[in-house]
Amino acid sequence: MMLVKLLSPLLNMRMPSQAQIDRDKYRRDVPVLSISEVGVIRHQRNSRRYELFYWDDVTHIETYKIDLLTYDMICLAFVTRGGWFEIREEDIGFPELMDALNKRYPEFPPQWYYEVMHPAFEENRRTLWSRSKTVK
Repeated sequence: MMLVKLLSPLLNMRMPSQAQIDRDKYRRDVPVLSISEVGVIRHQRNSRRYELFYWDDVTHIETYKIDLLTYDMICLAFVTRGGWFEIREEDIGFPELMDALNKRYPEFPPQWYYEVMHPAFEENRRTLWSRSKTVK
């Protein structure tokens, strides 16, 4: 039943544009995000491996950076009843995820990306949203 709950909206799922997929062909190991009104699927191209979570199961959302020596990778962590799901800004479909977050969570801090970006090479971990309360 839970699989049906997730798969039924897949027909209306927002996928990255073909132009974005074509542009990112050289990044074959970068996951692709598929976003629907019930959840997010993160899958590897040319693989059957995937992770998914339901929006209704999210208990809080965190952001942080990973220091990769020459640049920082900004990440979002979705904590759910079933585990921890990390999504990185390099994932194909990240801009579509940002749109979905702004629609799904109107209280989501609008400047979070720029706040976690500075200062450079610092983790800057913070909670952006919590089911128990809205974090500012």
